[in-house]
Amino acid sequence: MTLDEQLALVVAVGRAFVRLEMGRHAQILRDAYRSLRAGQGWPGPQDEAWLIDWARTLQVPPYDGERGYPVIERGRTPCGHHPGLNTTTRAWTRGWRTRCRECGVEWVVIDGAQ
Repeated sequence: MTLDEQLALVVAVGRAFVRLEMGRHAQILRDAYRSLRAGQGWPGPQDEAWLIDWARTLQVPPYDGERGYPVIERGRTPCGHHPGLNTTTRAWTRGWRTRCRECGVEWVVIDGAQ
């Protein structure tokens, strides 16, 4: 990913964090934007892979649709296994990402999503 592409994704994911009231995460991306623009790389433990993972989780283009994690209604699974057979891998105020312990498929549940 080029620097310009990375900066654009930082801005887009940062906006998603702000919309979801994830202030600490948004601040991490503000700091990352400044650091990347200054040619200093990623500050702290976050990196491009972390950014892409959140973009896929929150369906931020170009990591939406087929490239993102599916958004599934609460109480359902994309794999057909029992919804109780899963582990939460990320959580935020209005949603979470979960993984089926049976088959490893991951998906996102957003409160109020249909």
